[in-house]
Amino acid sequence: MDAPTHFTYQPVQEESDLAQGDILQPNKELREVLQAVHPYFDDLRYSAFLVLTQTCDLVRRGPSQCKSPYVNLAVVRPIEDVLLSLLDRTCGSVRIGPHTLQGVYERESKAKAHELLDRVFNQNEQALGLFFLHPDASVGITEPCVALLQVSIAVRAPEHYEKLVRARAGRLEATFQSKLGWLAGNLYSRVATIDMDKERAKALANNLLSTEAGRETSPTWLSRAQVEAAQADADLRDEGDPLAILEQLEKLPVHRPVDVAVTRVIDAVTDIFGDASGRHLRRLEARLRSDDRFKKAIRS
Repeated sequence: MDAPTHFTYQPVQEESDLAQGDILQPNKELREVLQAVHPYFDDLRYSAFLVLTQTCDLVRRGPSQCKSPYVNLAVVRPIEDVLLSLLDRTCGSVRIGPHTLQGVYERESKAKAHELLDRVFNQNEQALGLFFLHPDASVGITEPCVALLQVSIAVRAPEHYEKLVRARAGRLEATFQSKLGWLAGNLYSRVATIDMDKERAKALANNLLSTEAGRETSPTWLSRAQVEAAQADADLRDEGDPLAILEQLEKLPVHRPVDVAVTRVIDAVTDIFGDASGRHLRRLEARLRSDDRFKKAIRS
């Protein structure tokens, strides 16, 4: 095996015993096992499998014999494939009338999405049972992935141990093995691990959360003002096609909260002081737009 390049992985001898945190690639032998005992998981969307069984229970004490009768494996999927389902739970899809627009979220909730991805990248997302796997070709992970710890399968060790060893492509570094064990066992303790570089994490989150043409899994972000305008539009509420609703939503003008607030203040001043000159109103508008405390109060 090639030496891993990312700090979350460690070298592993090809014939050594299995361990918690081993990454298995679905080679021909493993696919044959899956076809026989778990055919649902013999699917290309599962790009790898991660060993969850504790290392001490996987030590061989004879030919292919270990303490555990089963080896538990968590499925691994590219994070892009599950991104929208994660955002649904964190940001909440936009609803217009009776229709839920899948993959469409209020722009004001995007900060929550960034916070979620930051927790995932640094192995701190406990509630959703996710373990992030950094790309490293030497371990067969070619794009950002997550192991879904709540979606696991059991493979009988006596019959299939050697096949699992031959399917192994890499192993987590010791502290990340410990963190995986803690997350999988739902223990109330914390194992310190090295965080992803902040700029790299921000760039990756921006890429995942951006709206790109041609990417089916890209989320769509709408301002709360657009959503509220659509909900007040009877024609949109009665529209039967969610895609048509989205097309019309994206054409609605975007009004920033500060724009709305400034307009309301100017309108109020005009109503109360009808003799205010246009020059004074323009100065008031400029003052409000440049006042950081005013803009902060609007955001809060």
